[in-house]
Amino acid sequence: MKAPPPGGNSFPFCADIVASVTRPLLELKGVGKIALAPGEGGTICFRLAAEALAFPGSDLQPVFEPGEFLLSAGPSADPHGLLTVKVRALPG
Repeated sequence: MKAPPPGGNSFPFCADIVASVTRPLLELKGVGKIALAPGEGGTICFRLAAEALAFPGSDLQPVFEPGEFLLSAGPSADPHGLLTVKVRALPG
């Protein structure tokens, strides 16, 4: 069996800073993978639509609450390896 090519994985996460219900500390929003040679760097881009910030309400219908969110990305969910930015989602 052949070994997989070296590469990198990146996982985007979202955290709702203040919500009307308890939300996960980190919510996985996708996965990115790139083939890299040893010692090589690269870029992985993610697009996150506003609908991805919604969560199931008490009636199980999607609810979007405007406010501040933390968007993070890294090779795992370990907080020490994540690059994080704070964004504000406005009402549409």
